[in-house]
Amino acid sequence: MRHSNGVISTFEPATTTLTVGAAVTQGQFIGTVGGASDHCTGQCLHWGLKRGEDDYLDPQRYAGNQKIVLKPL
Repeated sequence: MRHSNGVISTFEPATTTLTVGAAVTQGQFIGTVGGASDHCTGQCLHWGLKRGEDDYLDPQRYAGNQKIVLKPL
């Protein structure tokens, strides 16, 4: 998802019915967490942020006062 400030959010594994380029609004439903991945038991969501294709950002900086838990691989 590309935000108006140029930041790109990634969510994996996830599914959506939105089409590429669709406009969304804050709070709008954008998708569903997919099934288990090859390294998580049960459901998990990997959230990433980047500016451009290779400039990864720290998601915790944007999460406010929320607890983010990293699982070891």
